[in-house]
Amino acid sequence: MTMFANGESVIWHRWRDSAGKDEYGEPLPGGYSSVDLGGVGFAPESTEEDSPDRRVTSSAKLYVSGSSIPYGPKDQFTVRGERYAVDGRSQGGWVNPFTGVNHGQEIKLVRVTGGDRG
Repeated sequence: MTMFANGESVIWHRWRDSAGKDEYGEPLPGGYSSVDLGGVGFAPESTEEDSPDRRVTSSAKLYVSGSSIPYGPKDQFTVRGERYAVDGRSQGGWVNPFTGVNHGQEIKLVRVTGGDRG
């Protein structure tokens, strides 16, 4: 799936709560499946360090053109070798009020490293 002509490649890790049912009808545990997305816009935003815990929080945004992708709150994205979690809901479907063109979707991301995250 390609979005923007000059965008970059990211991996979308889609979470599934269940992977179907076993032979007894019980739900199988969920997990991630990966989808390659090409031509995605990426904008790193900010990095903050919590000095006492030495925890670093980085935020970023992905820009996906055209119709939105159905990501969920447990989904994750790998961008430039770093794995980010989804942070909130989409800010997109940007539709131009003059032309009616859908310009895409904004996906907020967050990454927390170091410190005691537990």
